[in-house]
Amino acid sequence: MKRVLLLCLLLLSCTTSLAFAQANPFSATRSLQIKGTSSEHPPLVQGGGDTFVSATPIPALPYNDVGYTCNLTDDYSPSCAYSVAPDAVYSFTPAANMCVNISLCGSGYDTVLGVYQNNPATLIACDDDSPACGLQSELTSVPLSAGNTYYIVVDGYSAACGDYMLSVSQCPPPPVCLPCPAGAIAEGEPVCNAAYVDNYNGGCNSTPPVFTHLACAPTQTICGTYGTWNSNGTRDTDWYEIAVTVPTTLTATITGAGLTGSALAIIDNNCAPNVLCGQFTPSVQCATVTCSAPVAPGIYRIFVASFFDNTPCGSNYTLTVSGLDCPTPVQARTWGTLKARYR
Repeated sequence: MKRVLLLCLLLLSCTTSLAFAQANPFSATRSLQIKGTSSEHPPLVQGGGDTFVSATPIPALPYNDVGYTCNLTDDYSPSCAYSVAPDAVYSFTPAANMCVNISLCGSGYDTVLGVYQNNPATLIACDDDSPACGLQSELTSVPLSAGNTYYIVVDGYSAACGDYMLSVSQCPPPPVCLPCPAGAIAEGEPVCNAAYVDNYNGGCNSTPPVFTHLACAPTQTICGTYGTWNSNGTRDTDWYEIAVTVPTTLTATITGAGLTGSALAIIDNNCAPNVLCGQFTPSVQCATVTCSAPVAPGIYRIFVASFFDNTPCGSNYTLTVSGLDCPTPVQARTWGTLKARYR
C-alpha cells in the first residue's frame, strides 16, 4: 500500500510540475523559450568574416547572404544577450545618411544581432529574439551616418551556432501623411542620425534648453520631422514656444508619420512642465491628434515627438497651432496720411 501511495505521489508531483511549466495565458510577461539549439550541418559557403579586420564588405543595398558560424571564433558579445558563441562580421560604409533594416529571420539557430559604429566599443543597435521570427534576430529602422563604417555581427545566444540567413535593406521612405501646405513654416531641424545630438529645438531635453519661438498668428502651420536613433532608442523631441497676450483657448493639431502616431502636449514654460493638455497614447501611423486648453496670458509650449517605436529619422509631421488673439499692429500716422483719409 505504501508503494502504491508513493508512486501516486510521484506521479502527482510530475503532473503538477508539468502544469506549472505551461505558459500562463494571463501573464504580463512572455514565457521562456528553449534557447541555444544549433544547426546540424555546414552550408556550402562561409559567409561573413571572423573579425572587424576581416569583415565581409557589403558593396550595396539591398544585400543578402548565407553563412555558417560554428567554424569561426567568439570575438564579440553584443550587450542585449548572453553570448559566448562564434560570430561572423560584415562591414558597410554608407555614402549618405540612411536608415536600414537588418534581418536574420530564417536562420537555423538561436541568433543574436549587433551593429557597431567604427569600432567594437560603439554598439548602436542590438537584438536577440524578434517578434517577427522568434529566436532569430531582426533590427528595423537603424539610422546610419554617411562616412562611418558599420560592422554587422551575426552572433548566437549562449554558445549557439549554425547556418544563418542575412538580409540588409534600406528602409522604405516614410509616408507623407499630410502634404506640407503652402505658406507653412519649415521646422528646419537637421534629420537625426546614429550620432545625432539634438541642440536645435530639443526643449528641456537639450543642454541648455532650446526652443523654436513662434510669432503670434491666429493660425499657423509648421512642417517638421522626428524619429528615433541609436541603440537606446533616443527620440527627437520638438518644443515650440509661444506668447499668449489675452485669455484664449489654445489648440494644437498634428498629423505625423510616426509608426504608432504622435505624442502631443500643450504645457507651461517650466522644465518640469505642467501639462495643460496631453495626448500620449500610441495609435496608428498618420493619425491626427488634437490638444486644446484654455490659457491665461503668458508663455506656453507645444511638445511634439514620435513614440519610442523605431520611427525612422526624417519622418514627417504637420503641426497646426490656432486660437491666438494677436494685437493689431499700430501704424504710424503722418500729416499726409491724415489729410488723405479725411479729405
